[in-house]
Amino acid sequence: MSRSLPGITWTIVFLYVATIFLRPTGLIPENLNAPLGALLALAFAVIHGSRQYGWRGMLTFAVICLVVSNAFENASILTASRSAIITTATNSGRSSFSFRC
Repeated sequence: MSRSLPGITWTIVFLYVATIFLRPTGLIPENLNAPLGALLALAFAVIHGSRQYGWRGMLTFAVICLVVSNAFENASILTASRSAIITTATNSGRSSFSFRC
């Protein structure tokens, strides 16, 4: 492992905290707020995780997270609760479904 990686991770943490404090001032354009925060967090997670668990462990973790989150997302769509579906009548007399957010 390289000795410069702890310096890189602390730099990423500093940049992330700086972006959080600079957002309300308008110094960071609005369209960069979400991508910048996500990329900095992703960079930190990849560097820190690869140092702690190795690349194989990081890949295993990512695959498990993707499979589990996809399963829960599919289950939530397949078993949509009745409170989320509203039946409305259209002009033709047919009923249609619309989803509340």
